[in-house]
Amino acid sequence: MTHLSVRRGALALAAAATLAAVAAPQASAKQLSCGATITKDTKLTKDLVNCPGVGITIGANDITLDLNGHTVAAAAKRNPKAHGILNKGHDHVTIKGGTVKGFGAYGVRLADAKRNVVRNMHMTANFTGIGLVESSNNLVEHSDMSGSRFVGVNLTGGAHNRVVANAITASVGLGVLVQTSVNDHGSDNRILDNVIEGNGIQVNPGQASAQIAGNTIRHAGFAGIAAFEPSTIIERNSANDGRGLGIGAPNGAVD
Repeated sequence: MTHLSVRRGALALAAAATLAAVAAPQASAKQLSCGATITKDTKLTKDLVNCPGVGITIGANDITLDLNGHTVAAAAKRNPKAHGILNKGHDHVTIKGGTVKGFGAYGVRLADAKRNVVRNMHMTANFTGIGLVESSNNLVEHSDMSGSRFVGVNLTGGAHNRVVANAITASVGLGVLVQTSVNDHGSDNRILDNVIEGNGIQVNPGQASAQIAGNTIRHAGFAGIAAFEPSTIIERNSANDGRGLGIGAPNGAVD
């Protein structure tokens, strides 16, 4: 065998080893199962179903979870402490592209998390569709929350969050609830250009300078928009065919 042939053989083996190393993360992604914690960019390759607890936990900053059209679904026996996707304390995370179904707590929960993006998600038949708890500068857009047993969007505390261009339907409670927490009253949150069918938007006292603009609310069981915080800014909304007031601001609000 010539020296050149030996060298080519060695290069071929090195290339094969490199390809195997590159392929390894993809292989590990295929093994993702209920209860997994991810610490790097992850794309689902299959549905995760019958999850008895948390479906997927975010475990690092600066990563993307792409559901890739797949579903994360809870077990039939409802666990009131189970979230579909949980991010507690991690920043610059993107969650996108799939369905979260049937969880006894939140479909998606961001807690003490900053600058996350939740986009093109379907959150259905969860207790709460999505919750932003003491979290700031997050964006929830172009998603839908349907059939929530409590509320579609629960924004508790936090500042400068935006909930934009979502479809929120058939919540047992409110479509969107903007409220304070014990540690964080919250301020300057934006609920913009959403379409809400069945129950509407409520801003509780203490959530300063929330902006409720460009939303369409239809068939609310009570007020389409109820603002109990006088610093709330309400503009360019439409509230039709409800059983209560279209817009109610008993403590005063800016329109």
